[in-house]
Amino acid sequence: MTPSTVALSPFSAESSGPREAAIALFDEVLGGSTANVDAELRPQLPQLLWLAYMGVILYWVHDRSPGQTKTRQLIDGVVPLIDRLVALSRLRVLRPVTRQFFNLIRTLRH
Repeated sequence: MTPSTVALSPFSAESSGPREAAIALFDEVLGGSTANVDAELRPQLPQLLWLAYMGVILYWVHDRSPGQTKTRQLIDGVVPLIDRLVALSRLRVLRPVTRQFFNLIRTLRH
């Protein structure tokens, strides 16, 4: 990657301000939500939601469907899926999977 490409990456040090602002916004929304989030998931959830948001943006950038209908379909499908996964994360049987997922995210971050 060239230095200018790194600066454009939402994961770069140069992008930390906007990234942290977006993550803080997800945190604020969760703070005002009535969702019952697992205690282990709650601190990680704003960043995970931001990563999902980045995935939607990446899809949107490459979406050539008329009116970006495929992106709209992605959002319509992903939002309820994320809602269900967050709710299911409270089940004790899924906690090992949730922890494994967090460990993977931590590994990829560093």
